Amino acid sequence: MHPCLQIPEILHNIFSDLNYHPDALAALARTCWTFHNPASDVLWHEIKDFAVLLKTMPADSWMEEEDAGSGRNRLSFTRPLSSSDWTRFRAYTSRVRSLTVGKADIYTKKWYSEATMINSDVFEVIEKSPPTPALFPNILKLQWECGAPSFARYVHPFIGPNLGYLSLSSLPRNGQARFLISIASAAPRLQTLTLPSSPCFSSMRGLSTICDLPMLKQLEIYVKRMRVGHLTRLATMPTLESLRIETLHAPQNITTQELISRSEATRCFSALLYLNIVGARLSVCSEIIRWLASAQITQIRISMQDSIDAAELKDHLRILPQLLPSLVSIHIDREDIPLAPPSGENAVHPDILKPLLSLKGLRTVVLDTGACFLLEDAHIEEIAAALPELTELVIGRVSYNPTPAVTLSALESLAANCPSMDTIGLVLHASRENVNKKLGRNISNSNVTSLDLGRSTIVASQCAYIAAYLSDLFPELKFIIAWDEEETEITPEDLVYSRAWDKVEDLYFVFAEVRKKEREYWTESGDA
Repeated sequence: MHPCLQIPEILHNIFSDLNYHPDALAALARTCWTFHNPASDVLWHEIKDFAVLLKTMPADSWMEEEDAGSGRNRLSFTRPLSSSDWTRFRAYTSRVRSLTVGKADIYTKKWYSEATMINSDVFEVIEKSPPTPALFPNILKLQWECGAPSFARYVHPFIGPNLGYLSLSSLPRNGQARFLISIASAAPRLQTLTLPSSPCFSSMRGLSTICDLPMLKQLEIYVKRMRVGHLTRLATMPTLESLRIETLHAPQNITTQELISRSEATRCFSALLYLNIVGARLSVCSEIIRWLASAQITQIRISMQDSIDAAELKDHLRILPQLLPSLVSIHIDREDIPLAPPSGENAVHPDILKPLLSLKGLRTVVLDTGACFLLEDAHIEEIAAALPELTELVIGRVSYNPTPAVTLSALESLAANCPSMDTIGLVLHASRENVNKKLGRNISNSNVTSLDLGRSTIVASQCAYIAAYLSDLFPELKFIIAWDEEETEITPEDLVYSRAWDKVEDLYFVFAEVRKKEREYWTESGDA
C-alpha cells in the first residue's frame, strides 16, 4: 500500500468524494483496517433516516411493517432491550455528526426516498433507558422533524454536548420555558437554533434562556404577536449575527420611541448582520429600522402578509440608505399576491427607488410586493449604471401590467454594466422593434443563469428572434420563467403570451447549444 494511504486525513478526503455512494463506502470499510475507520466515518457522518441506525440492532429486537394509513414502512421494537443490544448501535452513533429524525421525504443530489416511520414506543424506550448519557456523543447538527408537540420531549437523548445546530419542528404546548432551559443546559455550544411555527413560541422566560446562550449566532423564531419586549430582549445578544422572527398576527403599536425607552442594551444587536421580519406591516418594520440605526446590518428581508401602499414603501426605501449604509441585500416581498392590473392603490412611481442608488455595494435588490412599478428602460439603465455590483435584481416580478414599458433593451444595460449579475426578474414587453443590440455584437453576460419575466407580454410571431436574442445576450441561462400560473387560471388573451414564452424557452436552449458548439469550433480552429 502506498505510504500516503496510511494518512487518515488523505483517506478522509478521498472517501468524502464517495459521500453519495454508501455501498462503495461500506465495501471500503470492509476492505482493510487502514480503510475501516476513515470510510466508516464518512459513511455514518450524515444520517437522514434514523431507522437506518435502529436496524443495526439485533434482528430479533425490531420489526418493520407497512403502515396502513400512509403505506410507508413503520419500525417498532419487538421485545424489551438489554444493554448488550445497544453495543453495535453505540459503535455507529459515535460516528454520526449530522442527524435528521422524523423527516418524511429524503432528498439528496443522487436520489429521493421515503424515510421509515418510527413507532412512538421506540422513542419511549430511548427516553427512559438511553444506552449512554449521550446517545450521539459527537453530534454537531440535529434536525428534529417529529411534528407533533407530544414528541418534542423525546429530543433530549439525541442532544450531545458539542451540538452546534438544532432545528425543532415542534415545542411542547405546556412547559416551554422548562423545555428550553433543559435544551440550553444540554447544548451550551449551540450556534444555530430554529424554533417551530406551531405551536408558536410564547414564553418570555424561555426567550431569556435562548438569549443567554453564549455562542448563539443564528436564530429563527415564531411568535404569536411580535412585541416590544421580544425585540429588546433579543437585542441584548452579543453574538447574534442572523435573526428571522415571524409573527402570526401583525403587531400594530410598535414605535421607535418605545423601543428606545425599553432597550436593555447600550448597543442593540451589536453583531447582527442579517435581519428577516415576517408578518409585520412595512410601517412597523420602518420603526424597527429607525431603532437599529447603529447596527451594522448588511442584509435585510421583509415578508408581509398584508397589502402595502406606496407611501409606506417610499418611506422605507428612503430610510434604509440613511440608517443602514452597509446594506448589500434588500429583499421585500409579500405572500399571496392577488392578480390585479395597476391602479391608484398599487401603482408605484419608480422615483422611490432613487435613494437605493447611493448604496454602491448593493448586490441584491428584490421588491416583490404586488405593487406595480411603472418602470421604463431608462430607470433600469440608471439602476445598472449606479449599482454595478448587482447579482440579483427583481422588481415587480409578480405584479400585473398589461402594457409594460420596459423592453428587451433594458436587459442589455444589465448585461453590460453588471458583470456579476446572476438573476433578473422584471415584467417587460418583448418584441424585435424594441431592441438596440444586433445579434452577434459583443454585449454578452455569461453569469446570468435565471431570467424570471413574470407576466411579461410578447409579440407571439417573433418567438424565434427573441429566443436567438436572449441566447446571444445571456448564453448560460438555466431558467426562463414566465406566466407560471396554470392555464385554467389566466384569460385567453394571456394564454397566448404564456404559450409564446414556452416556445421562447424551448427555442432558447436550441440556439444556446448551437452557439456553444460554434464557440468551441472557433476556439479549436484558433488553437490549430
